[in-house]
Amino acid sequence: MLLGQAWCPSASVYALVASEGHFLESAIGVIKQGDSVFNPTNTILFFTLSIVTILIGVFTRPPEEEVIFFKGNHTADSGEEIPGEEVTFADKMNRCSIFMYLFGIAGAAYIIYSFITKGIINSLDFNFIIFIFLTLNTFLYNSPEKFVTAFQNSIKPATQVMMQFPFYGGIMGIMVGSGLSAILAAALIKIASPDTLPFFAYVSASAVNLFVPSQGGQWIVQGPIIVEAAQALKADLPVLLNAFVFGDEATNMIQPLYVIPALALVNMKLKEVWGFMAFIWVIWFIVTAIGFLVIPGFF
Repeated sequence: MLLGQAWCPSASVYALVASEGHFLESAIGVIKQGDSVFNPTNTILFFTLSIVTILIGVFTRPPEEEVIFFKGNHTADSGEEIPGEEVTFADKMNRCSIFMYLFGIAGAAYIIYSFITKGIINSLDFNFIIFIFLTLNTFLYNSPEKFVTAFQNSIKPATQVMMQFPFYGGIMGIMVGSGLSAILAAALIKIASPDTLPFFAYVSASAVNLFVPSQGGQWIVQGPIIVEAAQALKADLPVLLNAFVFGDEATNMIQPLYVIPALALVNMKLKEVWGFMAFIWVIWFIVTAIGFLVIPGFF
């Protein structure tokens, strides 16, 4: 999660603040991914953590008697005609690849047009990224029926995650409606300086993520706090965005909401991986905390 989101222009927060009309536009404007994602601080810290994580994986392999092997079950593709089945006109339409390719070609043409006229980075707002993935699916699943079936099968492992999200929404509402957000903003401004604010933003994002483990939802709660503190202390807002994303992703290792679907796919239990995940989080916390205190001073 961390290595996929921290240096990725399609991460929820980076895509959101790059979109015109986002809820904090009046305060911070539109921040494109060239500034938010690919700035020197974020780039150096991302590759440092990548190397550290690879080394952790290489040098902390479990003993052979503790290795868990996965035995998967092959599921046949649906959408194929069954001998003797009555095939209606609607069935033929659902299994026809022409429509998928037409939509895919039209979508690809618009994507290319946007890249040429706006540039690749400037095109990548929140809705456009969703559109890219939808267009790719029209080529990967060459019939409407296969696409719908694949979508249904993918939803099943995520059921537990989807059921939990309304509760996280409630927690979010309590934090905003109770005035806790304003109290946190005032406290952050009081204890931080322009140089230490990225560190405090990282720590606070890590803590809030334990209760609101959705990057977009967490930004609704914490974004105004970080923006207010940045403006009061005249801190570097793109670096604070980076600190928020790193914090949000890091504690996903000990608040394992997003690993639940993956565990369901490989028939494993959380207790079999949580200790290793928590160990990696400790290393990440140390490296990232030092990074946000040291690296921004060079730029």
